[in-house]
Amino acid sequence: MTVRIETRTEPPVLRTTELTRRFGSLVAVDALDLAIAPRLIFGLLGSNGAGKTTTIRMLTTLLPPTSGTAEVAGYDIVREPDRVRQHIGYVPQLLSADGGDDWSRPHCAPRRVGSAQEITRPVRDEDADHHA
Repeated sequence: MTVRIETRTEPPVLRTTELTRRFGSLVAVDALDLAIAPRLIFGLLGSNGAGKTTTIRMLTTLLPPTSGTAEVAGYDIVREPDRVRQHIGYVPQLLSADGGDDWSRPHCAPRRVGSAQEITRPVRDEDADHHA
């Protein structure tokens, strides 16, 4: 699959070239080519099992590709993972509004622990007195 959304004057903020991920004999992402221009809103849509989560995990450096390359903000996801992470934000579905804990309950309210780059944990009942 090839998707090209870019401008002539600026390099893409996201580029993949034949990005592939296999799990044994299962090909989860098959030679994905993307080029996404800066300042665009881009949605990655597909049916269950289409490879969306696997693609995002590769682009966020959480999962190495089997083959192919990808650059985020001009940095290679395999050779420069720390630089990639400095330029992205990622909220997995488990922590989003449509999945995981019910963040509307007080004992699951997010709490800041340390720097903004750290993942916060839900507040437990025993912690509730500290956040009132």
